[in-house]
Amino acid sequence: MRRNGGLLVIIPLLGATKLKPVATLASAAILAVTVFAAQASTSVAGDRLSGGAVAQPALVPPGDILVADASLRLAVLDQNGNVLRRLPWWHARSGSYLDGLELAPDRRHAFVSVDGGDLPTRLYEVDLATGGKRLLADAVSPALSPNGSRLLYLANRRPKNLTYPLLTALVVRNLSSGRQRVIPFRSRLVIGTPPDIVTNWSLDGRHAVLFDGSELRLVDIATAHSVESQPLVGTPYSPSGNHSLAPVFLDAHRLVVLSDCCMGRQHLVTVDLRTGRQAAFAEISSPVVSIRRLGRGQVLVADQLGQLLIVSHGRVRVISNGVSAASA
Repeated sequence: MRRNGGLLVIIPLLGATKLKPVATLASAAILAVTVFAAQASTSVAGDRLSGGAVAQPALVPPGDILVADASLRLAVLDQNGNVLRRLPWWHARSGSYLDGLELAPDRRHAFVSVDGGDLPTRLYEVDLATGGKRLLADAVSPALSPNGSRLLYLANRRPKNLTYPLLTALVVRNLSSGRQRVIPFRSRLVIGTPPDIVTNWSLDGRHAVLFDGSELRLVDIATAHSVESQPLVGTPYSPSGNHSLAPVFLDAHRLVVLSDCCMGRQHLVTVDLRTGRQAAFAEISSPVVSIRRLGRGQVLVADQLGQLLIVSHGRVRVISNGVSAASA
């Protein structure tokens, strides 16, 4: 008989007393093969969802931090700023600079966006073990969903009648299927620099928070028809510059935002999404380049002076210098 498309078992006619044990052993062998195949199939499906090989150890262990320096070289730090590993060079284009960094779910790859000057900014998936890279999209500011299944980024392109690229949409990409949801910007937005382009997820993975060129928006990624159709949060834009930028969720109901970019000492404040109330959080030396939630009550900040900071309410700890972006 034939089972699972390839296992052929031949049972000789040896009489009733011998037939049953042989058939039993054959059935057991078939069952074992079937179970093994099912487990292998499940493993492969899980591997696709995680974005990497399940059996391979993380190159950036949980709790440690992936950083890029000014020359775009990548390294792994612990939370005291000690260098644990320097990663292979990934051949970034000469003269370019990094404006987005995010670890992939397997923590063996990273999503890196590199400014192209007058050309569209490119988003690459980089293999941290080899330095190999592949182009994912023309996009900036990658951010991984809390459950690791989706990546959001800001798409950009250069129109034929312009000499510089524009932001066109917030894109949410399913890392398992490759399917995308595109939420357009209505206005023509020139690509800014951090802190303008900092983007983050809500803790439940239902919303993205980002700057639309004038205001912070809380975007429902399942239902939004455009970025500008979504609710405002934080302090609206004013010519004095005292408006909210660089948002990150501190917990389910509060954001941390930069409130007064970009001269002198910079102030991070919390914004309660239920009441709109703002409260002082911490003071840092220069504007935010990247910001991620690190854990309960903490955020990880890379600033424009190249400092890497762990920030909590009323406390700032500088753990490293010469850092252009970070992801944990």
